[in-house]
Amino acid sequence: MKKILLLLILIIAALSICACQKTKIAYGAEKGKAENTGIISENSTANYELTDILNNKIPFTDETGRSVYLKNYRSEKYPDLQITPEKYATIDLDNDAVNELVLYLSPDFGLYLVLHEYNGGIYSFEFVERAMIDLKQNGSFIQSSGAAINSYVTLRFNKDKYTISELKSSESFDNSAPVEWTQIADENEALYNRFLSGNTYAYDKQGGKLKITDLSGGNSAEYAFYDINGDGKNELLIRNNLLYIFWIKDNTVTLWHEDLNYAKILSENTLLTARKGTAPERTDYIYKVLSYSGNELYKTEFSEYYSDSQHKYFANGAEISESAYKSLFNNVLNSESAAVNWLRK
Repeated sequence: MKKILLLLILIIAALSICACQKTKIAYGAEKGKAENTGIISENSTANYELTDILNNKIPFTDETGRSVYLKNYRSEKYPDLQITPEKYATIDLDNDAVNELVLYLSPDFGLYLVLHEYNGGIYSFEFVERAMIDLKQNGSFIQSSGAAINSYVTLRFNKDKYTISELKSSESFDNSAPVEWTQIADENEALYNRFLSGNTYAYDKQGGKLKITDLSGGNSAEYAFYDINGDGKNELLIRNNLLYIFWIKDNTVTLWHEDLNYAKILSENTLLTARKGTAPERTDYIYKVLSYSGNELYKTEFSEYYSDSQHKYFANGAEISESAYKSLFNNVLNSESAAVNWLRK
């Protein structure tokens, strides 16, 4: 009888995992487009524009060799830096008749990102502000290493690397016009900031009006901008006594999902909560897969009970073996949290 019960429990758990896989398919269908999770490999014949990077349509390879989208980019040298693209320019930096993309990423700190295409791949290189001063249309710029110590330079690319060449004189720099920058407008973020400051309403899922003061602890909350549903546009996350996630729907700030304030974002549509309990001592977990519009597609609860003598494992209220528990949930438990940069309101 015990063997039969154990077999039934394992079958139920396996069916739950299958259901989770189906929800991933449902999520993709609701989203209305295939997820862009690949990289542009060498010898790729894919058609793209460098400015597609701005819309998170294509990834690039950073200086550590990682393939990332702009929305997930973090500076290796300055990991705590808030990345907020402000403007960009397309310019032929090395005069080879092929444009590079230059992004101004952090106006508070001053950080440029140069993106160069080679053999079907796109590679990025960071420059602090004083290492790329007064960029000109001919690709020349100033590098400063101290007070009144300036060099007039250009970049030269060799495959996926670059070198800096110093100009013999400042004449070509002086005779070239400044580069033309294009401002990056984020209308969604402007709407979110109006809501955060109390100057406009948001709407709940039933269409009721919400002000920031209506949220539990709204005036002293943390907030962040992060693309949780993978549409290439940031949602507004507010966390205090609860976790509130808003998106822009029909040009209005609208509640996308509400959850416990200690919910951890694992990927663009999954959440994991963990809570320790006593009597008996245990950790209870809730894993959720959300739809493109923030509705709950799949949910499973599992727990680990521990004492000095033994551990016990449960999935959706039924006791299972340690091996079954690890097989079902280790990937979830070992998943890293998404790189969400929380700010204090």
